[in-house]
Amino acid sequence: MSTFIIVERGKKLSGVYTNDIPKNWFSFRKNDWLTYSSKEEAKEDINYFYNEATSCLSGDMRAKIQNRILNFSINEVTQ
Repeated sequence: MSTFIIVERGKKLSGVYTNDIPKNWFSFRKNDWLTYSSKEEAKEDINYFYNEATSCLSGDMRAKIQNRILNFSINEVTQ
């Protein structure tokens, strides 16, 4: 059975805090990350993060977070 994870530059996403200041929205831990049962589920979360950035932020900070989110990828992890 496969699970899917969201990755940014090789680091696995472990938490998202969209109500925090933008630089602290995403956390990455070595052995604890968010997992998804399907690639579509992970894509939905990425779309949610992007939409939150659109509605919550403005100007340069919005562009910075949106560009960061656009660089996220979804990797399959076989268990």
